[in-house]
Amino acid sequence: MRVRVAFIAAVLGVLGYEVAAQPYVGSIVEDISTPLAFPPDQDGLTCTGLVWNFRVDAPVLPGNIKQPEMRVHLNNLVLPENDAFHIEIADTSGNVVETLDRAVLAGRSDIWTLSISSIAAEVSVFGCDALTGLAFEIDQIAFPFEDLELESLYGTSDLIETNSYTGADSDLVTESASSVARLSVIKDRTETYCTAFRIGPDLVQTSSHCISDETDFCETTQIWFDYHKNEFGLPITGQKVRCLEIVDSAAPTQADTTILRVHPEPHATYKIASFTPDSPQEGDPLFVPQHPGGLPQKLSIVDCVRQEDMRTQAHPNAYGHTCDTLRGSSGAPVFNLAGEVVGQHRAGHTNPEVTNCLNLATLPHLLDLSTGVTGQTTTASAEAC
Repeated sequence: MRVRVAFIAAVLGVLGYEVAAQPYVGSIVEDISTPLAFPPDQDGLTCTGLVWNFRVDAPVLPGNIKQPEMRVHLNNLVLPENDAFHIEIADTSGNVVETLDRAVLAGRSDIWTLSISSIAAEVSVFGCDALTGLAFEIDQIAFPFEDLELESLYGTSDLIETNSYTGADSDLVTESASSVARLSVIKDRTETYCTAFRIGPDLVQTSSHCISDETDFCETTQIWFDYHKNEFGLPITGQKVRCLEIVDSAAPTQADTTILRVHPEPHATYKIASFTPDSPQEGDPLFVPQHPGGLPQKLSIVDCVRQEDMRTQAHPNAYGHTCDTLRGSSGAPVFNLAGEVVGQHRAGHTNPEVTNCLNLATLPHLLDLSTGVTGQTTTASAEAC
């Protein structure tokens, strides 16, 4: 336990009061070792039946206040010659989160599962072809730890649960917010969180600074749609999809935006966001659905307007806004009251003592990467308070 706690302290130590525009680090990775081992007596096993099962328990840190959630890493994958096999990943209630078959696993030597909202994961292997060549080892799990709430608020926090908003434009807000999803990626033994939103049938957009390494970013990335709290305050999740490829990207020092292709295609109930190239004017009302800290979706709409000061006016690729955000809100769309995307949240600050520092959103005309206009190159210091 001392090693794990020391590692968490080291992670949190690097999250100090520095330049914002950072993803939120909310989970760590721990090593385990559980190889796939079939029973020696295989009589009675059928090609459609269960041939192996293992329960993976997530460590629970003292004081951990986050909801149960974990991911499991399968390593040293070897597939059998034939296709009568699959691996099911389920929670402790038997709800199947993901089915891994040849279509998903072909060409891979390892894979991180989608998140299981449970204190344990059930890994089950089905099919007699698995007995003739399937091999893997469960060697790592990722799970949340209790975190520091690093603020990027303007004044006091006005963040609310999105589905609790009852204003006159609540239908518009609800429809627009359905395009917004939580994005997470595992890298260097931590899992970081940002926000993304749907821009096409199988495309989502997020901040480029959420992507640490383009070469293998999609290997561990998942996107959750409709992650929110229900009327009883319990978190529920809609569809979970994987990142397939990076389609296009503009550097964090420019437009700071990236387009990803996902699979499977998100359900039609999740709106495809519409853009306008026209920037909001000073004082124009805005709203920002987001997933700060990897939490169920929050909404900033109270006292959420475009506002400028000397720092924001000097930024060539962004404008200022007073909408409340936290780490993990990066990549969230900024909507006007017509339900159009008029920016993408890119930077705030990490000092809870500061309450008058404007946040930054990328200018809307820079979010359409098909134009080839990606903004002027600037330095990270231009985004600091």
